[in-house]
Amino acid sequence: MDKQKTTAILGPENSFHHIAASSYFGNALQPVFKHSFEEIFNSVSSGESDNAIIAVKNTYAGFVGDNLICIAKNGLYILDEVKLQIRFFLAVNHLVEPMEIHEIISHPIAIKQCAEFLKKFPNTTLTEVSSTAEAANLVANDARKNIAVLAGEQVIEQTKLIILEEATLEQKDNITRFVVVSKTFQTTQKTSHIIISVEGDSTIIFTSIGNTSLEIREHLEIPNSDESYFEFICINSNVAHLYIASIKKHYPEIRVLGYYAECEKIVNT
Repeated sequence: MDKQKTTAILGPENSFHHIAASSYFGNALQPVFKHSFEEIFNSVSSGESDNAIIAVKNTYAGFVGDNLICIAKNGLYILDEVKLQIRFFLAVNHLVEPMEIHEIISHPIAIKQCAEFLKKFPNTTLTEVSSTAEAANLVANDARKNIAVLAGEQVIEQTKLIILEEATLEQKDNITRFVVVSKTFQTTQKTSHIIISVEGDSTIIFTSIGNTSLEIREHLEIPNSDESYFEFICINSNVAHLYIASIKKHYPEIRVLGYYAECEKIVNT
């Protein structure tokens, strides 16, 4: 019998990463919960986990850390993507009035996405932790009555917290894109686009792509830690691999991160 594949996930249970992984793998999911993205990358790179689910971009808050750069630097490949419609709720462990809350705990990306909503609490301390699920567990196990969490509905229900209100956002569609990554390169016949990375000047690459019929879906320029730039070019085409293979012969510095089909279904949370 084949060994079931394991998936590294930013935990704890019922985090948005866990929801994304569950929606993608279903009953086949064998989660390996980690406390940080660094632990996730190490788990896949070392072979402890077969793959991982990693958030890379949010429509409201932009890039999630330097996760795309870490995928490239760790020699990993993108196999597929998952999109979640993210909703946040303000929840407490004891029923209190919102203005009685002294501290709100959440993930820094969640705090950034809910910045406008949090203006309602100008005198409240904002505390950042590694995930919204961890924040919910901290609040659920804290005896204080004046603390709250910004988290998803699923983990709030699991930790038996009380929802006070939904955190309204300026942007209606708050969607986070997650990618499935592995040490092993894979592609499918349903490939619709390709993502490549270039560290440094990508002018020649753009010129080469411009001489083909390829459509650039997205161009992402992300600062590197040493003040250089990583550029990620996402191309729409079911024959992109033929063109890129030819371009790569002349410009070996480009790295193909993955061929995969664009996710059309958005999972509600």
